[in-house]
Amino acid sequence: MSFNHLPFDSESMQLSNFFLRTKLLPPRVAPNILDRPRLIDRLRANLSLPITLIAADAGSGKTTLISEFVRSQSSRPAVWYQLDHTDADPSVFIGYLVRGIRDHFPCFGEQVLLYLSENSDEIARFPERPADLLINEILTSIEQPFLLVLDDYHHIGRATAVHRIVDRLVTYSSELTHIVITTRDFPPLAVMRRRTQFPGMLITREELLFTDDEVRSLFRETLGIELRDEEIAAYRERTHGWVTALQLIRQIADQEMQETTGNPRPNFTEILNRSEKDIFDYFAEEVFSRESAETRKILLSLSVMETLPIDVCLELFPDSNLGSTLPELAQRNVFLSVTGDGKSAEEYRFHPLFRDFLLRRLRSEVGRSGLAAERNRIAEYYIGRRQWEIALPFLIAAENYEKAASLIAERGDRWISAGAFSSLVFHATKIPSDVLEKYPRAILHLAEIARLEGNSERSAIYLNKSVELLRAKGDREGEAEALHSLATLERRKGNLMRAYDLLSAAEAIVPTDSETAMRCANTRGLCLIAEGKHSDAEQQFRFALKLAEQNANIRYIRLITHNLALSPGYRGDFAEALRWFKRIFSEEDDIKLPQEAIGHLNIARLHLYRGEFEQAETHLHRSLDLCLLFNLSGLRGEILEAFGNLHRDLGDFSRAMEFYERAADAYSDAGISVTTRELQEEIARLHLLRGELSKARYLLETLIAERKEADNKKGVATAELLLCRVAISEGNSDIVIEDLRALAQYFAACGNHYDEAIAVLTLAEAFCAAGDRASALPHIQRALDLSERFDYEYWLRGEIRRNPDLFAIDEIADRIPADLQLHSESNQELYKSAVAQPAIIEERALFDLSIKLLGPVEIARDSGPPIPSGIWTTRRARDIFCFIATSTHRRVSKDILIDTFWPEDDSETIEKNFHPTISHIRKALNKNQKIKHNFILFRDGAYLLNPELTYFLDTDEFELYIAEAEKSRREKDLDLMRDRLEAAYRLYRGDFMEGVYEPWAETRRNYYNEQFQRVLAALAKHYFGLKKLSSAQQFANELLRFDPYREDVHRLIMKIYALQGKKAAVKKHFDSLADLLRTELGIEPTQETRRLVNEILR
Repeated sequence: MSFNHLPFDSESMQLSNFFLRTKLLPPRVAPNILDRPRLIDRLRANLSLPITLIAADAGSGKTTLISEFVRSQSSRPAVWYQLDHTDADPSVFIGYLVRGIRDHFPCFGEQVLLYLSENSDEIARFPERPADLLINEILTSIEQPFLLVLDDYHHIGRATAVHRIVDRLVTYSSELTHIVITTRDFPPLAVMRRRTQFPGMLITREELLFTDDEVRSLFRETLGIELRDEEIAAYRERTHGWVTALQLIRQIADQEMQETTGNPRPNFTEILNRSEKDIFDYFAEEVFSRESAETRKILLSLSVMETLPIDVCLELFPDSNLGSTLPELAQRNVFLSVTGDGKSAEEYRFHPLFRDFLLRRLRSEVGRSGLAAERNRIAEYYIGRRQWEIALPFLIAAENYEKAASLIAERGDRWISAGAFSSLVFHATKIPSDVLEKYPRAILHLAEIARLEGNSERSAIYLNKSVELLRAKGDREGEAEALHSLATLERRKGNLMRAYDLLSAAEAIVPTDSETAMRCANTRGLCLIAEGKHSDAEQQFRFALKLAEQNANIRYIRLITHNLALSPGYRGDFAEALRWFKRIFSEEDDIKLPQEAIGHLNIARLHLYRGEFEQAETHLHRSLDLCLLFNLSGLRGEILEAFGNLHRDLGDFSRAMEFYERAADAYSDAGISVTTRELQEEIARLHLLRGELSKARYLLETLIAERKEADNKKGVATAELLLCRVAISEGNSDIVIEDLRALAQYFAACGNHYDEAIAVLTLAEAFCAAGDRASALPHIQRALDLSERFDYEYWLRGEIRRNPDLFAIDEIADRIPADLQLHSESNQELYKSAVAQPAIIEERALFDLSIKLLGPVEIARDSGPPIPSGIWTTRRARDIFCFIATSTHRRVSKDILIDTFWPEDDSETIEKNFHPTISHIRKALNKNQKIKHNFILFRDGAYLLNPELTYFLDTDEFELYIAEAEKSRREKDLDLMRDRLEAAYRLYRGDFMEGVYEPWAETRRNYYNEQFQRVLAALAKHYFGLKKLSSAQQFANELLRFDPYREDVHRLIMKIYALQGKKAAVKKHFDSLADLLRTELGIEPTQETRRLVNEILR
């Protein structure tokens, strides 16, 4: 008997307002930018692939090119995301993506945002889960293709889980999303490990360099000047086509023309020859020196800031007239860009190389102390606005480490609640350790981040240090928090005594009604559960729940409610456990969280113990759906194992073994040893029911040895109990009596009443088998006491069916409830029937989608009712899905879909209708479904059914049955051949996709019709050979309805009449056939048919 804990250990984490609107705004059109159709056309041609990566160093024109491309794609909205180092956290990254998409699709993202707010700790360790949610919501909510631009991707660094998210998006997103990444280096994406298999297009610095023709066009279109061939050659040799250098030279030339009367043609060779040092620094100096003194001062002052929000700049530099200066500079200076959407304040950005140049110039003018003072001033401004996350980098850059450490200590929970782990660690590691130790709560925040990221060792180091420092400062609340966190780590490592000591130390220094006391009580309860002290654990959980309710801590109320179900579940009080478990779910809430998969699994297990199979199956399906949705690989094996238990208890042993095998594979894929789970015990129990005692013994003896080595006492006891039952079945009752007596005492001492009931009843069975019924009596009575107390009616009913003689003792029979009595003959027969026919629930195979096309189209989710025709927005959407499903490998190229379903339409009409139609398919398949699946993928220019999901397709099954029948015929296994033919016959409900008359459907309809005629002919001949003449005639007559001119079938029918002695019927049938052939085809019956008739009528 096992249950799972919900993985909640920390406070509710709400996404904070760590959000800068301007990071989602694309750059505005810059002046004097040359159109580059050579590259734009390449980008446009690549839109059918998942990703475009532009990798080049600073100043290569990456952002300019993509902003131009975005503007050229009027039919595709673009989400523009300007990244910096604060975006290295999965929660922050996903949050920005959702908000960016919501700008274009306002109803998007509710499920994802709620998940982000509730699961920051989980996201740090499993970033693929929010990525999958994002992908699913794109598929179900968005019809129009869009671009996702990740600009300056290099800023997030290489050691971040964001790369796993981007890999997920590239690999699993649909054709609706095209990702564009600009970066200075190649990111460590898995999709890039093999460049030859990169699923997109790569543009490098060499391809961004201007060609001679583009250089010529740049100066012609911006200055109206035609460069000479020797000037082109000189610029090629000196700049190599580097766009930034060319723009600098162009701007200097423009300034010279403006300053000189008559605008004479500049001497471009002379301009180029001025530089004897780094070309950028030289020409940047030229551009800077030509500005007025006031403008130069403004540029230097602004260089301290990475971004320049106009409203902030106006407050920070009130005397600089920036309201007019910045727009003017952006208009004529290519190294100052602007973003804005007309709704929020504009934000300006320096070109990174130009900003570096200005900062060096500023440092040389004001000195290090002057630059630090300016950064401190800006930091104080943001602190005053409660924007601590923006202030912190300025404090670090100013080397104001004391203030920075104080800010982290006081406000670090904001970073943690927003999931901005990397950002906080990035800044904290720049603070000298001696300064950081003056603010131990800052170290406590770092410990929490390490814990959330799964690094227990590092977390423990931070926590032990913070306990020491907090105690020295007299911060009792902080010290208690650190002690509790250490206790949590020790509990997870199994060091329960150490955990108890830490919890006691924490509780001793905080008020009994504090949040820390609540968390300590909950953790103590989990420790007690691990020791098997369920009653004590329940007391702790109830105390923790009371505190959670007093503090209105909704997250902990839900967590502790779940934990309260663990104690009664472990001790065998299943009804009480169910009562608590069900309180954690809200049926009205459409938002699903991954932890609910564990809750549904636990509820399903309880229903199985109670024999409530329909409820168990319902919760198992919900658990599996959530497991697949959130990619909970570690839980999938347990769910499949529970499905095996369900089918075993229903008597479907072959299906149970199928699920057990799938569970073993799932455990293996997740890296989980089956000895730590109950799978081997459950398989052994199945072998016992089948009478395969040697197999059961081998499994159990192996399992017991492995569990003893792992010091798993509880696991050893449950396996030994089952092994004793095997021994009794082998006739060795006398040798297990003492073992069973010890096991019963062990389970009683642990308060595990369900296993105790099994142990004492098995002991009674052993005594009876040994002929000692008197010794059996008290143990049977104990089992009945436990069954009555904890409502083990289903288990008891099964034991009475299995061993009725055990309960026939007079003293026992009187105690059995009336509806379980075995005295009457009718009840005896009832039990015999029940044993022969185990309870059956409606079969629900684990197919995510059922597709029936032989006859009227029926498409159903999760073995539910068919999707109503009204759900399909258009008939074409449904037909396209059927076309893909029945194509080779369930895959069709986009071009073939267009040629098949839009053969006469122009490209504009196709562009307008194609993607919405595909979206309609996805929406119809997920309509009114709590769990959304992406059934249609787009890969390498083709649409296909998602191979990770499971399908029932009647056309595939139909062909499989025919192939198996043919194989059986060759192997002369005629019984199996008949079974397969009849199975194919039952699948054929009618013509392929009845009511659809497009050419592609007609072609497939004719094929399946011919296959069905083969089935009918084979069945008719088979039954004729068996002399089952009525069946043979039935199939032959049905075949003639498809093809009334088949003389071989007519001959078979006449042979049937002959065997029945109906010669007149033979004559009548032949005359009808001859008349049909003359009238319809103008031919006579063949000589073979005439000869058969003559022989019969002779």
